[in-house]
Amino acid sequence: MKATVLLIETKLGTIKVELDTERAPNTSDHIVRLVKKGMYAGGCIYRSEPGFVVQGGIPDGGAPNMAWERTGLKNARGTISMARAGDPNTEESAGTGSSEFFINLAENGRLDGYKWPYVVFGKVVEGMEVVDKVAALPVRQEGRIRLLNEPIKFAVKIIVERE
Repeated sequence: MKATVLLIETKLGTIKVELDTERAPNTSDHIVRLVKKGMYAGGCIYRSEPGFVVQGGIPDGGAPNMAWERTGLKNARGTISMARAGDPNTEESAGTGSSEFFINLAENGRLDGYKWPYVVFGKVVEGMEVVDKVAALPVRQEGRIRLLNEPIKFAVKIIVERE
């Protein structure tokens, strides 16, 4: 199996993520390109929806959008998925993923039931306790979402890249 492993390093600990380059080749390649270009330098986790997801990415955008791909992977606890804008039942939303990602805190099957499901592209293989620590941090409500009072900065690096 092809595998690429990323480290997401935070002040609360390290999250090790294995990308599923077999079932999510385009999304995995997109993320790897962003890491190699240094685009995640200064990235942060800024959103926490307890019992649902933590979300992060590049704070000022700047990453290109990518085409949606059907992976068949499910939004289960510990999986990492591409965030995007708009209504996931519309094709317009499908191509809005760029650098934002979220890590599922629970079994989120409802994210798989849309016409254009949220694209899972990997899973946390070590450090889920770090994700849970982030999820437990204080948040403030802003409209329909909860933002961390203090975003958690991270650095992302590739530690294993296999073809």
